[in-house]
Amino acid sequence: VKENLYPEHDLFIQSMKLKNTLRYLMGEEQITHFGLDYYMSEEEGGI
Repeated sequence: VKENLYPEHDLFIQSMKLKNTLRYLMGEEQITHFGLDYYMSEEEGGI
């Protein structure tokens, strides 16, 4: 593991990161809870 990084032992987080990596490699939009769309209401174009 690189310096300032830590190994991730949570299998659910590993699964989420793997799925997002595969989505990135396929050119798909990644699933994340970060960004403005997470905080916007449906009327404003959010979730």
